[in-house]
Amino acid sequence: MAPWPTIVAHLDLDCFFAQVVELDHPEYRGRPVIVGGGPRPDGSFGRGVVCTSNYLARSFGVRTAMPIAQAARLCPDAVITHAAHGRYSEVSSQVMAVCQRFTPAVNVVGIDEAYLGLEGLERWSRGLLGRAEGPAPRERPEFWDTDWPIEFARHLQQVIRDETAMSASIGIGPNRFIAKIASGYLKPAGITCVRPGNAARFIAGLPLRRLRGVGPVTEQKLRRRGYTHASHIVNADPEQLLADLGEWGVELWHKARGEHGTDPLHEQRERKSISRERTFSTDIRSRDDLVTTLHALTARATFTLREKGLRAGCVSIKLRYDDFTTFTRDRSLADAAAGAIGATDHDADLLPVIEALLDELIRSTRRRLSVRLVGVKLSHLAPGSHRQMRLDEGAEYDKRSALYAAADAIRARHGFDAISSARACHERKRPANFRTRHPDAEP
Repeated sequence: MAPWPTIVAHLDLDCFFAQVVELDHPEYRGRPVIVGGGPRPDGSFGRGVVCTSNYLARSFGVRTAMPIAQAARLCPDAVITHAAHGRYSEVSSQVMAVCQRFTPAVNVVGIDEAYLGLEGLERWSRGLLGRAEGPAPRERPEFWDTDWPIEFARHLQQVIRDETAMSASIGIGPNRFIAKIASGYLKPAGITCVRPGNAARFIAGLPLRRLRGVGPVTEQKLRRRGYTHASHIVNADPEQLLADLGEWGVELWHKARGEHGTDPLHEQRERKSISRERTFSTDIRSRDDLVTTLHALTARATFTLREKGLRAGCVSIKLRYDDFTTFTRDRSLADAAAGAIGATDHDADLLPVIEALLDELIRSTRRRLSVRLVGVKLSHLAPGSHRQMRLDEGAEYDKRSALYAAADAIRARHGFDAISSARACHERKRPANFRTRHPDAEP
């Protein structure tokens, strides 16, 4: 059997938040569990929504972002509970520590997921043959031959299960793109291993929305150009893709065929910054209106940040006045004035800094406020999902992480505007042109 030229695994903890709740409450195991807020004293659920649920609850039709009251009607016997604040980071760290014992090449990209580089582990993994015990993992044999990466994944699953009681699904492929899709192919507790020679066939059997980077907006753009299934991308002429979709389409073609990237554990291109700008149809003269727009722009930027598994270490804002004079101001998040948090992917960490920068800019320019463009830029980007926390905020940080994860899931499924903060939602009513600037902009 030909050796793997490059190989990466993607580990995804199954229903992570619900698993942590079950870990702390063994009496909930075997029952439908819905995380998102328990009932009020009068028995009603108010306007809360589902943060996550276990697979048993999902079998009743419960879905993320569904109103809790609706979920309770669908699954009346479910345990409905608040999130286990303060525990998510702890359990995640335990799982990632296990991964680091298996390979030093671990790229943590979320509280419940990581990429693992497997190069050089073949001889060690072959020594694991037949040693994995416990329940047999669920696997899809049509995409792999009996091979050492399967033994690696089986053993890693077993050790995680034995030491943390957590269930994980693992996808293995020649690059991050394939491995990420493979990990979600056979949940829960699944293993899908896609060799480079099988990558195109594997991807060709998927709907468009299963491809990383293809959300609702991009899907509609692809469909308008005649690409209605993943097979149309995989089997296309790359020259035609270039004409139809630009470089993004050719890059997607290479990734889908398992042919892209020299470093499978990290994205090939280093992302230097994520920027969002707004040009107003009429000049803005109110600080409150600028703050509202900055909230909306920050939400879009941090959504991309979390989607890519990155944190920002510096934030900048830009104001362009009616005479086209442009002013910028930035601040490192390592500064004491920014709370010395180092790096973050949380809106709540960034917004106080952004508002302070806005006030400093307004004071320093000493001009009548008449702004035609405002922008936010996140830079000094680094992989990871956690930031330096103060001793008194662990539970609050976990609570926000759960909230952002739920909101991101809604946006990924229904489009970005499906959910918004109260402050940012007012910004949608103002007609304007919205411009996006970042390396992986959609076609």
